[in-house]
Amino acid sequence: MAEARAATLKRMDDIIDACKDDGLDEVELRQLQEARGNTPLFQRRAKLYAKGPGSTFRVARASWRWPRQSVVCELLAGAPADLVQSLATWAYKSSCSLLEQSTQEAWQRAFDQYGTRV
Repeated sequence: MAEARAATLKRMDDIIDACKDDGLDEVELRQLQEARGNTPLFQRRAKLYAKGPGSTFRVARASWRWPRQSVVCELLAGAPADLVQSLATWAYKSSCSLLEQSTQEAWQRAFDQYGTRV
């Protein structure tokens, strides 16, 4: 979770730096800087002020890795059926979530490249 939070704060800093380069006025830039660390507020302000490519703010999601082997290895090692079923369910949900996040990020990048400052 700490790594995800650090990655989110870095994304906030990157957007603030991009806004500086894009010539955002001082009041808007200060408001964006003050919102750093407050995810919902920063997200709203970034949506208003950050218009260039790559400026869409996304929160980094925390992830947890299964500390054991793969589902197949656990099954072959004779792990209890409920453990194998739980691991298989977790693996399925995790891959669906990762696929959804990846698809959403690709969609955002595709549209961000055509973003223009109004």
